[in-house]
Amino acid sequence: MSSSQPSQTSPSRDQADDARRQIISTIIPCMILAFAALAMRLSSRRIKHSRLLVSDYFAIGGLVFSWLGALLMIACVPFGLGLHIESVPLGDVRQILLNVFFGEMAYGISFTLVKLSIITLYRQLFPTRFMLASTMVLAVVVIMWGIAVVLVSIFSCNPIRGFWDSVLPDYNVPTKCIDSKWFYIGISISNILTDAILLCLPMRDVWRLRLPWHSKLTISGVFALGAFVVAASSMRIYFMLNLDFEDFSFSFVHGMIWSAVEMLSAVVCCCLPSIRPVLAWLAHRSIRRRFSSDSTPVMNTHHRYKLQARHDQDDFGSQSTVLDLETGFSPSQTSRPEDRLLVAN
Repeated sequence: MSSSQPSQTSPSRDQADDARRQIISTIIPCMILAFAALAMRLSSRRIKHSRLLVSDYFAIGGLVFSWLGALLMIACVPFGLGLHIESVPLGDVRQILLNVFFGEMAYGISFTLVKLSIITLYRQLFPTRFMLASTMVLAVVVIMWGIAVVLVSIFSCNPIRGFWDSVLPDYNVPTKCIDSKWFYIGISISNILTDAILLCLPMRDVWRLRLPWHSKLTISGVFALGAFVVAASSMRIYFMLNLDFEDFSFSFVHGMIWSAVEMLSAVVCCCLPSIRPVLAWLAHRSIRRRFSSDSTPVMNTHHRYKLQARHDQDDFGSQSTVLDLETGFSPSQTSRPEDRLLVAN
């Protein structure tokens, strides 16, 4: 925690303020949405009879740590997060700070894994020299960012336990801490910068595909949905700038909520480019059920799917081969980015 610790003396606050329900009602739906997005991504792999790729494993890890961070935030509610500091015993303030300590590490790890998932997906879809070089540099930056967030979160106070124990009246160990407020803002700003690069990175290759312009626009729109994560990061910065450590248990609520929304929406956005097969399967079943209920004879059409077999050269999936069952092309014949993109989606 920063050097200015929560105070229990501020008579001007309305003790009837209670934001605990807002925390739960916002975070839990986002958790469900993130889980559903990942489930649809993995179901799409099953529909295509494709094995899980490196990017899928990164996405799974991202969901696990984003859920861990979100659960740590929800676990603060019984201890008084959402109430003014005067209504929260010092022992409960200590527990809230302990959860924040571990939650910040989960935040850093979650974003690192989600971004690595997106990076590996780009390398699988667009194995051009530009993309391979750019994603390799970006992957190094993302990994270094994640390590920095975890290490600074752990050693933000000296001694480490001073982060949560220094609020106790009987704690008499000299403690030095960084300014947590500016640490949170700093990691959010760097997070936005890497998000913006990830958003722009595939556009060059997408608009070079030999596809109709409206298809390119649609594909670009799917990748650009990650802009919501940037918006969530911006909201996190806004509320962190207005963080009042004298009333930490109440003023931190909105910053914590937007941290959870940011993490969980990142998982959703990283899964969206890969869920087209399950959406097509659901649409096909819905149409078939509708015709069956109307007792309308339907021609027995052959619904065709593409199967992709990938052989990764390295841990970042820099090479892939495609077997298109619809056209009958061999893996060596179907090597265009357009085909890889259609199969991956």
